[in-house]
Amino acid sequence: MKALVIEEFGGPEVIHLAELADLEPAPGEVRVRVSTVVVGRTKDIATRAGRPPFAEQVPGFPHVLGSEHAGVVDAVGPGADPALIGRRVAVSAVLSCGNCRACQDRREEACSSFGLIGVHRQGSYAHSCVAPQSNVSLLPDDVPFAQAAALAGNGPVARAQLDAGHVGRGSNVLV
Repeated sequence: MKALVIEEFGGPEVIHLAELADLEPAPGEVRVRVSTVVVGRTKDIATRAGRPPFAEQVPGFPHVLGSEHAGVVDAVGPGADPALIGRRVAVSAVLSCGNCRACQDRREEACSSFGLIGVHRQGSYAHSCVAPQSNVSLLPDDVPFAQAAALAGNGPVARAQLDAGHVGRGSNVLV
């Protein structure tokens, strides 16, 4: 598959097109044919530049950046739902265990297993990307991939802030 990779940290010039082996989803994962990718300042640009904290956690080179994204599921690993094949999805970059107290409290960023697609594992600046099935959200046909990818990137941040502020029915919020 074609992917944009970095083989060292630096400016935009370190990104180049490469041919990588096709990805196969592991158990519980799906492979998404990528349509749209969010370019994030912290996750992508800072990691590419080699700035902490994420750059120190890149598993090795060549590395594919790219966090939240949207596209179409084209393969599933063992234990993943085969009905997802052909479905349009948005993909959250947050990797967590799903079982610890932080995850149960919907505070995945505090999970001791916290990771990010595109930082701690290969990302979505590629023809396809694999992710845990739990990271995908089905998209209605009328939601454009660009809007879905943006919501996958910013929606969890907004939700976490609302939860932290105990915002609920009858609350007033200034945006």
